[in-house]
Amino acid sequence: MTSIIRVDSIKTAANGTATAASLGIGGTGKIGQVVQVTDATTFSTTSSSYVDVTGVTASITPTATSSKVLVMIQGSTNNSTVSSELSRLKLLRGSTAIGVANTTHDSFFNTYGVSNVAISFTTLLLDSPATTSSATYKLQVKQSGSSTAYVGGFGSGDEAITTLTLMEILA
Repeated sequence: MTSIIRVDSIKTAANGTATAASLGIGGTGKIGQVVQVTDATTFSTTSSSYVDVTGVTASITPTATSSKVLVMIQGSTNNSTVSSELSRLKLLRGSTAIGVANTTHDSFFNTYGVSNVAISFTTLLLDSPATTSSATYKLQVKQSGSSTAYVGGFGSGDEAITTLTLMEILA
């Protein structure tokens, strides 16, 4: 059985013209804006403290405090030796780490020494920045031991693309 409702017009309580937004229709769950950065260079570090990965930073200004930001990051990483040394990746909004798997590790992705072999990483997460001010997202990396950590390449001149995409999801 199909039901059909037909009307000539819909008015608001104040006798104004009704819109989808004033009726609460169609404004939520849609993509408000998209920001993307793509970096095709190799970043390397021997730092045992987290450092920003050059070229993998993007900012978005949500239109409402209730908006969410879908954060997607994709790339590859490795380090310079085949060993038990560990490279760690961390994703931040401002100075706050997001997407951390558990309290034992402060990263969203870890890789052990795999010299000149790219290990792909992909992360998607829905963040709640709760602001209408600019929110900056960035990738950081650190290396344990004496190896060199690489992001976006293999350390041998071969380069791969790292992409950070931010989508505002309207609430």
